[in-house]
This record gives sequence, structure tokens and C-alpha cells, in this order.
Amino acid sequence: MSEWKIKFAFSVRQGMFKLAYFGINLALLGLLASIFTMIVLSTRSPNSFQFIKAHIRAHNFLSVYSITYSSFVSLYSYVLH
Repeated sequence: MSEWKIKFAFSVRQGMFKLAYFGINLALLGLLASIFTMIVLSTRSPNSFQFIKAHIRAHNFLSVYSITYSSFVSLYSYVLH
């Protein structure tokens, strides 16, 4: 196997891990943002409970999506290796 193919495969694998790491960080930030938003909005107006629930659902969807994406990227990088 030529040297450039090995370097290319290694750089693709490193890029996949960086994408997976970014996705996991995005998921954690989404969860933290939903918790922070829930706390801030519940202290300002207790009547905005429906908005809080909708906001948390949106952040949880983004978190689940990015965790799933990161898992597939990690799995794909292992298959490539």
C-alpha cells in the first residue's frame, strides 16, 4: 500500500473522530441550554410553562440527533479502519 493512501486513510479517520467529538459537544451544549432556559424562564413568568416545554423538546431533539450522528460517524470511522 502506498504511503499517500495510508496518510489519507489516517487523516479521514482523524476527521471522523473530530466530527464525532463535535457532535457530542453539541449535544451536551443543547442539554445545558435547555436546563438554563427552563430555570430562567420559570423564574421570570410562571405562566410560560408551555413555551418552556416546547423549548426543551427542541433542544432534546437536537441533542438526540447530534448524539446519533456522532455514533454513526464513529462507527463509520471504525469500519474504514
